[in-house]
This record gives sequence, structure tokens and C-alpha cells, in this order.
Amino acid sequence: MTPHPDSGAAGYPPDYLSTLPSRELQRIMHESPTLPLAVLRNQGGFSVDYDNRRVWRDCFWKGSFAKDTLLGWEERLLTPIHDAGAQYTGGRFWKRFELHGDEARAYIVNYGVGLLPGRAVVRPEVFASDTRPYLRTGDTVFLLTYLNQPYRVVHDLIKAVDPDNCIGVMHLGSYPRGRVFATFVMSRSNHPFEKMAIPDHDAIFASSHARAPLPAELEGRWRGHLVLFSHPERALHHQFNPPLLRLDASRVGETVETRMRTGLLSSRTRATFDADEVILEHRSGRRDHLRRLDDETLLGRRTRAGSSQVTLRYVLTRMR
Repeated sequence: MTPHPDSGAAGYPPDYLSTLPSRELQRIMHESPTLPLAVLRNQGGFSVDYDNRRVWRDCFWKGSFAKDTLLGWEERLLTPIHDAGAQYTGGRFWKRFELHGDEARAYIVNYGVGLLPGRAVVRPEVFASDTRPYLRTGDTVFLLTYLNQPYRVVHDLIKAVDPDNCIGVMHLGSYPRGRVFATFVMSRSNHPFEKMAIPDHDAIFASSHARAPLPAELEGRWRGHLVLFSHPERALHHQFNPPLLRLDASRVGETVETRMRTGLLSSRTRATFDADEVILEHRSGRRDHLRRLDDETLLGRRTRAGSSQVTLRYVLTRMR
């Protein structure tokens, strides 16, 4: 395997492979042995990488097509892939794997069309030909074949190049023949803090990693992404976090003056610094509750006047 310089022993950085063209992905696939089939299994775990500001949910593998393919071009047009700052690929399909003896079963949703899922079986296969640039004779590869229409015309050859990343080639036709259609990558579901879902937000907001910001830590300009999606285990949710909030906080003597803008609406708020959170009180009586994760990140909740019911969740990122 030829690892990325920053990958370390664990493998490639999150979503790095989705920035590569087909030729480079196929070269990595050619040079890399695959991990055992068991690595594909999704076990439903949830973890937070606070150092790298990232949420991991082992509910499925999100898939992205190489950027120089027609499908990859369409994907980047509709869901841009960010290759600066927090690397993030939303993906255009997802696959969930369960182990059944010496094979895996896959449940696949393409382009968010949950009414027409693909069902497939995955088996290790020893590749006997040397005619493909992405595999060597004698390589073990995962052969994914579909069990239902209209997908049975397709098969994939896949290698798990590290515990959280796979590279595959999609073919039209029956194995071992078939025409190469597109190269793709799959990564265990993960996203930066700005793309978190409601269960992520609730768990992190209540965790010991979050605390009340000090006045000096609140000061500055912040951009906020709304957190709207409730079921990250069911779908790709990159389109559900619009950046519709803005918070400006400035020190005036011993107090902090704040202005919160939500969409086109803007209002001044009064900041109260409690032991666990900062409360921004609006004239209407509604409140925003803020907790700090790091120098760059605040989590916020909005509640109704006179109620503890949460009506809005968001992630604030410091603007430079």
C-alpha cells in the first residue's frame, strides 16, 4: 500500500481518497492487499474525534465516484466536495454490510432513492487474470453481485485498503467479464462537526467535552450551521445543514454585547454566563444556550420563551 503522507498507521485521512482521479485510485487498489471481509461489517458504533473535529457513525459506508468520471462530475456539481479545511465528501450512495458465514450481505441506497434499494451478496474472490490495471493475478478481491433488478447488470470489485476506506470498480456485465463503468471509494460514515445530525449534537452538547465559554472565548464573529436531520443511520444528510446563522460578540467593559442573526432576522441579545453554559436572551423571551468545544467551535440550542423545549440546534464556527 502507498499511504498518504499524513495517514499514519491507521490509514488514509477521512475523505482524502474522494479527491483522487480514477488512475490514482486504481494504482492504490493495484498495490494494496485487501483486509479480511469482516472489516466491511457495520456494527452501529458512535464516536467523536475531538482533535480532528469529526463524528464517526458505523451505520453504513458512504460512497463517492472518482472525480474524473461522469458520475463523479455530477456528484461534485450537486454536492461539492470540500478539499480545504475540514475535508468532507457527502457521497451519492451508501452500503450497509452484515456478515453471514463466509459472505456478506449488502443493503444499498443510491441517490437517496430508498424506495428502490439494492440487495447484494459479497464474497472473496481470487482474481485469476492479469488484464486489469487495478488488480494483480492472485489478488483477493471482494466480488459484489446484486440479487435484485434493475441492478443485476452491475457487479463491483472492491478492496478494503484500510479499516475505514475501500476502493472499488463498478462494471456492467457478468463477472469475470464486464465493462468498466466507474471507479469509486467507500468510507465508513463520518463527517465534520458542521455536518452533524441531531443525535450527534445532543450527545456532544451533553458530554464532558463541552463547557461554558468564557467571555474572551465567546468574543468574535461566528458562522452557524443548522442541525436538522434526525436519523443519520438512514440516509446521507450532507444537504441538511444550511449555514443560516451568524453570531457577533464583542467586549464592552465588563460585559459582552451579542447580536444573533437567523436567516434575514437579526436581534440583539443579552449574554449571561452560567457555570455550564452561556445563555443569550432575546427580547421575545426565547433563549440560545451555548457550550464550547474548542477555540473554533460552539454548540447552540434555542428554546421557547418560558420553556425548556429545544426548537433549534446549530454549530457555530469561528470566522477568520
